[in-house]
Amino acid sequence: GDGWLDAIHPDDLEAVLERRDANRFGPAGEDRIVDGLEGRYVLPDGSITWILAKLHLRYDADGELEKQTVVVVDISARKTLEQHHERLIAILQASTDYIGIATPPGDILWQNKPLSELRDHVERRVADEHPEWAMKLLETEAIPTAIETGSWSGKSALLDGEGKEIPVSQVVLAHRNADGELQSFSTIMRDISAQEAVERTLRER
Repeated sequence: GDGWLDAIHPDDLEAVLERRDANRFGPAGEDRIVDGLEGRYVLPDGSITWILAKLHLRYDADGELEKQTVVVVDISARKTLEQHHERLIAILQASTDYIGIATPPGDILWQNKPLSELRDHVERRVADEHPEWAMKLLETEAIPTAIETGSWSGKSALLDGEGKEIPVSQVVLAHRNADGELQSFSTIMRDISAQEAVERTLRER
C-alpha cells in the first residue's frame, strides 16, 4: 500500500507524489517500475533520514492495480556526502584564487568561477591557459614532481582574455585512486602581479 508515504516529510511529499503519478500508469496487464522517489523520511522517534524508494506495480488485464511492492533504501550517507561536496564547491567558487582540475593528458574537468571567467570563452585544454614557457615548466618540472611526490609549488603564469601574462604562484597536486593509479591533477594559482610590481619598484631604486 501507500502507508510509506505517511512518513515522507511534508516539504517533499508533493514532489514524490508528482513523480510517482507521472510514471505509475501503463498498458493493462503490464508491470510498471517507478524509481527515483527521493525524499526525507520522518522516523517514529522524530529524527529524519533520506530515502530512495522504488515501486513495482502489477496491473491486471483490466488495468486495475493488482499488487504494489515498495523497496525503500536509506541514502542518508550519500546525501551527507552530496551536501559536503556542495559546500566545498561553494567555497572554491567564492575563492579569489584560480582553481582547476584536469585529466593527466591535460583536458580540463572543472574550473572555479574566477578561472573560468578569466577569458571570454571556456578553454578545454590546460595548454591553452598558459604561455609557452609556463606550459613547458609544467610539463618538465611541475607535473613530474607532482607525480613523484604528490605536489609541486612554484611561480608560473596564466593568460588573460587578451593574451597577456598574469604571474601566479601555483600549486599542482596529483590525485590517485585506491589502486595507486593516477586519476587527475588539481591546481591552485594566486595572482602575484601586485607583489611582483613592488619587487620591480624596489629593484629599480
